[in-house]
Amino acid sequence: MATLKDLTTQTEHLLKCEHRIGRGRSADLLQSSTLVSGDHAIIRWRGDGWTIRDLHATNGTFLNGKLLDAGKHVNIQTGDKLAFGDPSKMFELTNDDPPEAIAYAPDGRVIHASEGYLALPESERATLSVYREEIGRWYVDTHDGVRRIAHDGEEFQLNGEVWRLELPMVLEKTRRPDHSAERHLSDIREMIFTVSPDEEHVEIELMFPDQLERLRPRAHHYLLLVLARRRLSDQQIPDLPEREHGWIDLEELLALRSNRQTNHGALNLAIHRARQQLREEHRVVDAAGLIERRRGSKVRIGVSKLKIR
Repeated sequence: MATLKDLTTQTEHLLKCEHRIGRGRSADLLQSSTLVSGDHAIIRWRGDGWTIRDLHATNGTFLNGKLLDAGKHVNIQTGDKLAFGDPSKMFELTNDDPPEAIAYAPDGRVIHASEGYLALPESERATLSVYREEIGRWYVDTHDGVRRIAHDGEEFQLNGEVWRLELPMVLEKTRRPDHSAERHLSDIREMIFTVSPDEEHVEIELMFPDQLERLRPRAHHYLLLVLARRRLSDQQIPDLPEREHGWIDLEELLALRSNRQTNHGALNLAIHRARQQLREEHRVVDAAGLIERRRGSKVRIGVSKLKIR
């Protein structure tokens, strides 16, 4: 996440989508100096980068030593130094990555997403997951198989307590449409697993109509292998309809994976990363279907043409 570092105290502040600086109660970066106005400046994510805008502060806002024009958005990037009212008290933008989702816990904790994924109330005992499945859209998954769109600012009940979400709208740079580059799960003619004798290494290849592509090695490939084995096994059962092939309860899945993921939070993070890899590396737009969910805490691999060797 984007980080603003106080060069006086060496304190680092994670930036929200809109981060206000000032002495007022509404400030995200609260300052005590009387040289700082109540509502002094705002740092904002604009879809493809960060900007700063001076809010007509009495003593102005400085970027790399230069006084900014009030009211104008100015682009900032990693390494830029900012000052609010007092040019000698500087902050440095040490990271200009896009903002991540934030969950506000009832006890005052602020939990930040990692890689577009939040496990709540905490990763070790998560019962709910919030994740970015595609650019600009967030989803909530509960462990009983309910999936829905998440909304910025929404409040929800978790273990009888009220939580609140802050979700950034992360946009890609505008580009010309190139639908020929898009793929779908239905384009995968076969998913091929190559497993080492000790099962420490799992390689996955995808057979598309035009070529064979290999997924970069990742830890979550073992999860896909376990799910593929279950679906292939069910395909051998006479009279079992295809819609029933491959489903496995999450508790059973955790046991089958020999503690490679030891809790629901780690398992759901592996599911998220598997979908993310397929979408980002191989342009599969409906990659969420790589691992399907069913009410009652059941999941299965969403590809039916499988081979293990």
